[in-house]
Amino acid sequence: MATDKQLIQQILSGRIEAFGELFRKYQKQIYSICQGIVNNSHDAEDLVQESFVHAYLKLDQLQDPDKFFPWLKKIAQNLSKNYLCRKRVTTVPLTQVSTCNTPDRLLLRRELRDAIIEAIESLPQKDRDVIRAHI
Repeated sequence: MATDKQLIQQILSGRIEAFGELFRKYQKQIYSICQGIVNNSHDAEDLVQESFVHAYLKLDQLQDPDKFFPWLKKIAQNLSKNYLCRKRVTTVPLTQVSTCNTPDRLLLRRELRDAIIEAIESLPQKDRDVIRAHI
């Protein structure tokens, strides 16, 4: 069996089918990572595909082919976390919707929300990820 470095060299030389070998080698591990973050098997399967597509498209930017798996793992983690953040932002439980929202209250809530988002965005990426995971 070829090493990751050999497979990457083959892919970059035009032997695209070598990427299938990398996919088969790491698919289950990447699925476990995505599933652990998003906690949804369908979403995790989609994120696995997206992770490998992203890796394939950026393969020429990989500095050290011997570190393909850690690089791929980071891609999967980032895509999964970003997906989760987008999903959380777009969904609001009905229990949070108030029936007596006056324009003043809506404006105050909007300003408060914007101030909180701005404060979170000013934090280092690691801290933002932790806070978003708890929101």
